Amino acid sequence: MTRKIVSVLMLFILLPGAALSQVNTNFNGQWTLLPEKSSEIGLYGTLSIDFTVKDQSVRLIQKWGTSRSFSDTIEIATDGLLREFPIRDRVFPTNVFMGLAMPVGRSRQISARWENGGAILKMEYRYDIRGSQGYTPVIESHSYQLIEGDEVLLYRIERSTRPKNSPLQYQLKRAGSKQAYFMRIKDEWEVAGGLDRNALLISLQGNANRSGPNFYFIYPENWPFVYTESLFDYYRNKRNYTFTELSTIQQALSIFKSHIKGYVVWDKSVRTSLIVAFTVAGLDSAVVVSSDLIPLVEDAGLKMIEDFRGRFVGQSDHEIYRWAYDQYWHRCNKRVHRLAGRRCWQNHEARRGRLGHLSAGLLSGFVHQENGHA
Repeated sequence: MTRKIVSVLMLFILLPGAALSQVNTNFNGQWTLLPEKSSEIGLYGTLSIDFTVKDQSVRLIQKWGTSRSFSDTIEIATDGLLREFPIRDRVFPTNVFMGLAMPVGRSRQISARWENGGAILKMEYRYDIRGSQGYTPVIESHSYQLIEGDEVLLYRIERSTRPKNSPLQYQLKRAGSKQAYFMRIKDEWEVAGGLDRNALLISLQGNANRSGPNFYFIYPENWPFVYTESLFDYYRNKRNYTFTELSTIQQALSIFKSHIKGYVVWDKSVRTSLIVAFTVAGLDSAVVVSSDLIPLVEDAGLKMIEDFRGRFVGQSDHEIYRWAYDQYWHRCNKRVHRLAGRRCWQNHEARRGRLGHLSAGLLSGFVHQENGHA
């Protein structure tokens, strides 16, 4: 019995430390910077990290910048031992404008190890930095940790030349995740003005967002739903969305053309025809257009699905809605009711439900859903 115990103890003593540590392959993949949650990066402006975790080693590719960039690749065993890596570039990427340079031709010492059962990758860097007064020895502690359900990478740099409790800190999300587009909608809601362009965009947004939150609108400050700007900031700063701004309908159609099967023409002389057109657009994955915008959507390669010009001339709203009900109600979702109208209920009795201004979207919506909750 004693021999068995001694043998087991000897086995544990002889095993290297790396064999006992845990690795975390959830780090694997490409990560892109969340600039609003990160320390400022002077010249390069951004950072991406490509992680490859293996059984006993890790490879890190840091890319600082985009078109003008600096890359640093390290592949190292995660046994905690310091190893020599040659310095081949003078760039000091976190502080380019401080007049500091890495000494090309010398070496830096780097070690890597897993901590907290594989929850944190800790790396230590030792090197000399060259400044105006000569060389200064530097020790850095780099830590990588997954947060927010492994969807965000927290990267911290503690440096011997910086004040204590003042690390550089970067947050990165998985590359390609939570990417969306946005537009600023103009305050044009009259038939004789820009209503038809806004209506086209709203129908496009609804179809683009069928598969997820892809297209967001920021409405003017005088719009009744005053929260669109602050909600945009919430998605960007709290939910880690990266937004790209679009400025024209042509751009939006180009981006989301795969979500659209055609277009529906409404009659500018019968405003209620727009509401019917929205219904058809929702059912048939189309955008709504006035006759003025037909060339624009046909240039984008779209075909006509329905044409309501002249269809409802001389009819009351009640007659138009009754016709639409008979034609399309059997295809509509009976579980969801959406109130639409900037002034839908203003002067309701006098207007008999007729829309005074178009809504923020019969079809539109940008909904973030996480863990089953919107």
